[in-house]
Amino acid sequence: MELDREHLLAAIKAANLITEPNHKSPIFTKVWLVDDHIVSFNNSTTVFLMPFETPALGGIDGALLTQLLAKSDDDTVEVTITDKGQARFKVGRSIAMLPTMDPIDIVHEFAKPPELGDTVLEFEVSMFEEDIELDGMLSIREVKRELALDFDSLNLAVTNDKIVMYSSDRSIINRTILKTEGMVDGHYLVPLEYLRLLKKLWPIFGEGSCAIDGKRIIIAGEDDALFYTPLSTTDHPIQFANVIGQLWESGKVETKTLVPIPEELADALKRAMLIKQGGQKDDTLKLSVENNKLTMTIEAHGTNFTETMDFEHPDIQVGVTPQYLAKALPHIDRIYIGRRGIAVFGPKRFSRFIVGKYTP
Repeated sequence: MELDREHLLAAIKAANLITEPNHKSPIFTKVWLVDDHIVSFNNSTTVFLMPFETPALGGIDGALLTQLLAKSDDDTVEVTITDKGQARFKVGRSIAMLPTMDPIDIVHEFAKPPELGDTVLEFEVSMFEEDIELDGMLSIREVKRELALDFDSLNLAVTNDKIVMYSSDRSIINRTILKTEGMVDGHYLVPLEYLRLLKKLWPIFGEGSCAIDGKRIIIAGEDDALFYTPLSTTDHPIQFANVIGQLWESGKVETKTLVPIPEELADALKRAMLIKQGGQKDDTLKLSVENNKLTMTIEAHGTNFTETMDFEHPDIQVGVTPQYLAKALPHIDRIYIGRRGIAVFGPKRFSRFIVGKYTP
């Protein structure tokens, strides 16, 4: 069968992003060409599925095939299955014979588009960038061996036609608030790894649509491709709103305390972060406000960096991890500094709350 090389390359390359090359079970390491679909899935049952008329080759090495197809400028590739069960790819004058793996029942199950249950939320995928600021929500540390699913997920708290989204690594909390209609109240957990994969698959799904039915999240993209995964569940969701409120003396968010971020802060922060503190995972930046002046200080191995700038804010002092503030800067324009940490807000709906550190 003769196939469009660029079309096949794009599909195989995307499908290969889902695989787990080092997994002990080979079914998670392959890209599957079965039942007129290209399919891949991982141990978390995150699935990539794209209709594609191709010989039923079974499971193949997606990374190797991607490299072979990418090295050619030919328009087409000839794909056949040999008598020995190998996948034969002829591109121009080159011929590659790849071993294949026979599909088991679960492969055929994943090759069927899932049936969507009662939908609780629908929106365009572009909303992740335009309203949710997904980059900001994902800019947290990956927490290893975390038992609480809340810290491995985008938390969707839905009440009264309002959805509040949280992501956290225990040191920071990111938040986005959206107004919507027709949603079913509840608490839903979307795995962060799924959303990180979505960013990589943006060329296919960036202009698509997203649906959540309470059990899974399904994104539909170009060429009828689907990308879906089960939602995580928890009986005792963490009350992030209560944690955030503790940054203020009143115990609740007070947006009136926010002030504009000084224009000099971004460059000053870059200079401060040049000072490394003995290989520690987290440096400490001291923020001190006195008489409407903000002084940033960081010390390490006898080196001291200090920079002062105008800043209309009540007198206060707190220490924070500078990386947490730096990564939020593209998304924020206002700040509040409290004894227990800092809060930063953006011009859209994104905000970040950073736990403070004791500074003598």
